[in-house]
Amino acid sequence: MAKQSGKLDLSTLAYYGRNFIKYGAIGLVFFMVARFTFTAAWQLYRSLNPPGPPPPTMGFGQLPEIVFPQQTNDERPVEFVLETVGQRFPSFPSQLPVYEVPAFVPDLLALDRAKQHAAQLGFLFEPEKISTQIYRWRQRSPFPASLEINIVNNTYQMQSDWASSVELLDKKFIPDERQAASELRTILRNLDLASPDVATTTPKITYLRALAGETRQVSSINEADFVQADIYRITPSGLLAITHQANHGVIRAVFSGSRQVGERLLSFTSNYFPVNWSRPETYPTQTAQQAWNQLVAGEGYVVNPVVGDKAVVRYVYLAYFEPLEPGTFFQPVYVFEGDNGFQAIVSAIDY
Repeated sequence: MAKQSGKLDLSTLAYYGRNFIKYGAIGLVFFMVARFTFTAAWQLYRSLNPPGPPPPTMGFGQLPEIVFPQQTNDERPVEFVLETVGQRFPSFPSQLPVYEVPAFVPDLLALDRAKQHAAQLGFLFEPEKISTQIYRWRQRSPFPASLEINIVNNTYQMQSDWASSVELLDKKFIPDERQAASELRTILRNLDLASPDVATTTPKITYLRALAGETRQVSSINEADFVQADIYRITPSGLLAITHQANHGVIRAVFSGSRQVGERLLSFTSNYFPVNWSRPETYPTQTAQQAWNQLVAGEGYVVNPVVGDKAVVRYVYLAYFEPLEPGTFFQPVYVFEGDNGFQAIVSAIDY
């Protein structure tokens, strides 16, 4: 009887062993399917309901509102008409980075440094003092020209009376895009302006033709008397930076077709201020609809007005605004563009 009992015990053990393996395998398969299903469902949920961004850091404290140039009501349209696709606004981020534009520190060598930079631009005589910060150089040969340098902020305004030259337009060594970019970068190096955010940027090239002392844009180098090179900064987030002047970069140079020193560079403008790109702080943005309401209510700044009382807006996008003075912040703006070159900007920050 003991042996029979032993056989029963072995049979029972084998029975339970087979069932354990069978149901264990079924359980394992069920667990794996359930885990895969749960993971896929969770990933689908997260893709449909992504987590929101972290709260804005706002490390600069309360931001000052952007200072735009003063503008009269006569420079603004009476009526704004929205003609975007579906008469809707695109979706924009709920927060954006803001960057510091450090103030310049005056030093005793500022005027000497400005004289060296003026000489690099061909202005060798002593300057005239316009204010505590601005000095003006003049020259009469090969044609009248003037240069103003803010020795504290390191801004430049150079203009020449090229129309007084009877031979300049006959000289047709017009630089192509590559050559104009190379010559502009050389100027930036000579003036200590070759920071990476402008020195590595490809200038926007515009070909110009002289007409009765003015210039107008033409489509090719074969039609051109001059070439204009504009530098627009691109932020680390990939957004364009624009100025308060329509179609005008933060740095602009105009070159003639002459190779003679003093005739090649006809004008040079720089309102470039270094930006601290390494330490941004994020701030909440208002919606495009809110910015549109402000524009219609008379706020913001009309960069390029239209002829007539009505402005038709067809495009809305984000950009950054080049500040008018250092010691402030590099802030995002909504840009409203439309028919006949209309362009207006409103701060994107929700102050």
